This record gives sequence, C-alpha cells and structure tokens, in this order.
Amino acid sequence: MSSGIVVAHYTYPVIALAPMVVDLDQTVEEMVAGLLNTNPDLTSEHFPDCRRGRTGHGEARLLLARPLGDREHRPAEEVLRRLNESGLVPEDLPQLAKLKDHADELWAAGVCFVAALGAGSAWQGPDGGYHPYLILNPEDRGFHLHWLENDWGGPMWFVVSQRPRSG
Repeated sequence: MSSGIVVAHYTYPVIALAPMVVDLDQTVEEMVAGLLNTNPDLTSEHFPDCRRGRTGHGEARLLLARPLGDREHRPAEEVLRRLNESGLVPEDLPQLAKLKDHADELWAAGVCFVAALGAGSAWQGPDGGYHPYLILNPEDRGFHLHWLENDWGGPMWFVVSQRPRSG
C-alpha cells in the first residue's frame, strides 16, 4: 500500500466539490428538467448509456478540472489526454446534471461552463458527435450540446473524479 502524503498534483485549476448523491435511476429528461434553456436533443434516446449500466443512488466525490488555459483551444482527445495524465476520469451526464442543484454557488465561484466528457455521454447525431455541457450564467442557464468537431477551451471546466489509487 502506498503511504505517500501527496495524493494528486495538478498543473491546472481543479476544484474539489463536497460529496453529493447522484440519482442513476432518472431518465435523461428528468436529469435536465427545470432549466428553461436546454437543448431538446438531450434525451434518453440520444444518451442511453450515460449511466454506463449503473443504477440506484450513489455518493459521488466530484471535481471540476480546467486543463486548458483561457486562450487555449484543443480537441476533445487532447483534453482527455491531459485529464488522464493527471489521474482524472471524465464523468457523465448524471454527474453533470447534479451540478444544476448548485448552479448559483458554482457561478459565484467563477465557474461559467461545465462539460461531461465521459464515454457514456457522447451522442452521434446526424451531423456529428456531441457532448453535453451546462451553462451556469443565470440569464442563460441550461444544458447544451458541444459539437465534437469544434475544439474545447476558454472558460470550460470538466466534471471528473479521481482515478482510484492502486496499492
């Protein structure tokens, strides 16, 4: 068993969130309900694997990571590589949706946009692939889709968890 005091070191901003309970029994429509400005393509039909086979209620220890600088824009593969190198695992739509309950607090902390890049939260639409993201601005709060052919960047944060340590 490893006994190191340093569990993780990041070369970019990371915010640890308080533990929260995520409901994995909700439909996608229930997950994104309650916000007026939500993309109508966020449906159970388009995101059937966003729970990755998990059900029930579970405690989630989530982090928000921002592996790209303010003026940096990179493809999803580069974002995923940077997260992986830091021992972070991208989360999915159920974890992203839980953040809507804390939108005001996250907005006050300077978080504007949060995306879910987990493997279960990719949708291949008729004109390309998409991942969901949440806008926290009170005037435009809602869930949207980001076209994967575009780069990620700017003030985008990513909902992640820490890879379990072996040892």
